[in-house]
Amino acid sequence: HVEDIIIDIANGNPTGIMGFCDVQVTDDAIYAVFQGEEIVEAAQEGDMTDGGRYVYVFSLMGTIEGYELEHAIYGVFVDEQRGGIIAMEVNMDEPIVSLSLNNKESIL
Repeated sequence: HVEDIIIDIANGNPTGIMGFCDVQVTDDAIYAVFQGEEIVEAAQEGDMTDGGRYVYVFSLMGTIEGYELEHAIYGVFVDEQRGGIIAMEVNMDEPIVSLSLNNKESIL
């Protein structure tokens, strides 16, 4: 589930969670990168890093799979033939990464 971002009227700061940051649509599914960090908590820790550590795959038949990644990514390209994604990895010296989803177990 995705919470709405609510603006705190008293000080103008957003609350809730940082949500989807990238989406790729293919013929068979929708791939969405999700941040999932509490906005207030991330701001307090000083880590407002762009990108997400979760990839959700929504099939056209209504099923959902979710994968937790080791690093935050964005700029996703889906390679369905190889069962993976190519993405930009946040905070890395060599930011272009190829990730296989075939050998990962869904977290959902």
